[in-house]
Amino acid sequence: MAKNHPVAMAVVAACGLVVLMASAAAAEDVRHPLGWRAAPLDGPLVADRPGFTIAPDPVARGRLQLEGGYQFTRDRNGQSSRTHTLPILMLRTGIADNLEVQIGWTGSIWTRVDGERPHDFSDLTVGIKTRLLDQSGIVPAIGVSGMLSIPSGSSGATSGDVDPSLAFNWSYSFDGGYGIGGTARFDAVNNGGDRSDQGGASLIGTVPLFGPVSVYAEYFVLVSETIGPRHVANGGFIWLVNDNLQLDVNAGAGLNERAEDYFVGAGFVFRL
Repeated sequence: MAKNHPVAMAVVAACGLVVLMASAAAAEDVRHPLGWRAAPLDGPLVADRPGFTIAPDPVARGRLQLEGGYQFTRDRNGQSSRTHTLPILMLRTGIADNLEVQIGWTGSIWTRVDGERPHDFSDLTVGIKTRLLDQSGIVPAIGVSGMLSIPSGSSGATSGDVDPSLAFNWSYSFDGGYGIGGTARFDAVNNGGDRSDQGGASLIGTVPLFGPVSVYAEYFVLVSETIGPRHVANGGFIWLVNDNLQLDVNAGAGLNERAEDYFVGAGFVFRL
């Protein structure tokens, strides 16, 4: 069982420090905590949660966006398990026009399996994102993002190696707040000393419900050389409290035996 993992403590402390520094810098002439002049805010935030799909839009230059949440997962295939995951953090910041860097940490993972209760900490991830094409006519907005996992987690939740990931993301917005999008992701994961190819693809649709609340539905499939395809459907509600704060609740279920039975979660997105 992992206790007081130093990477976990460092990530949480760093995220808190960055948010405090950015709050202090929130004046008319806004600057990023590292000194960059921030781009003016143009419309509501664009988040990478909830769901599997990643938006093609990077965070604006000099702006910070913190995303996080909680998820409970239930699986009864083979061994019965209950898993709690928190805080699922992603700190995103724009370092140039149309380019962001990311630091991610899934966080603490508590799993109860047949009476055992292991507690693990996930690896840290670092990544970048950029938009390749703006939406024009029938052509959707298209972006690409890359990520590396850093072997910093506890033994039960790390591959023990640097694992690369590449994702192609798209979205198309319609009048009235309707939208669709998707992601195709490719991973190379260390599996017992050998590299195995993994990946996934998704399709998401968003519909305005009332006022600042919208509802989304998503299908995604995860593919692995060792496990086989896992098909999942999920959906939920997104509340845009204001242009810089979003809250969500979500739930999903596996569509085949390989996939986990179901999951529920909630989260937030905050932009400075």
